[in-house]
Amino acid sequence: VGSFGRTELRQGAFGDYYACWDGGTNALNTGIYLSRVDTTGALRWGNVPVVVNNASNVQDIPSMQVDANGDAYVGWRDLRALPSVQVYMQRVDTAGTLRWTPERMVESNGESTVFPKLVTGPGGTRVLWTAYFNGTTRILSCPLASPRLAWAWYTLDGRPEVFMVTSLPGDEG
Repeated sequence: VGSFGRTELRQGAFGDYYACWDGGTNALNTGIYLSRVDTTGALRWGNVPVVVNNASNVQDIPSMQVDANGDAYVGWRDLRALPSVQVYMQRVDTAGTLRWTPERMVESNGESTVFPKLVTGPGGTRVLWTAYFNGTTRILSCPLASPRLAWAWYTLDGRPEVFMVTSLPGDEG
């Protein structure tokens, strides 16, 4: 599928491997794609990857986790509503079907959001990302508890509030 950007690989519960990447074939050469390969090396969803998202403008920096049922959860940075930079999520089941229609917008508050990362630990999987606003860096976390009709916002310690971080000189990268 066109060019490749950042790639994320995960092993599923059944030994299959999942590959998620940004790149693609639309007019701006962007999008988020997902493939699944079984233990014999066969493509489980055919020769064409699942198009997780290819909206206008740029979708990039994908992050992925696979749950115990073999469903893949993909998060990415999305620039379709510039100047607002957003974080979106999608769930793809073991058959390669998009389960959230439309995909879920995790963050859209006009801040500059970057670097979404899905992390699995005690209490399940969460999407974490940074948001820059008025010179302040916020680290935000949202659980992927399912089924949910609305997202809950939590800090890293589980309290329902924003976790504020001040930038330290020399810690920009």
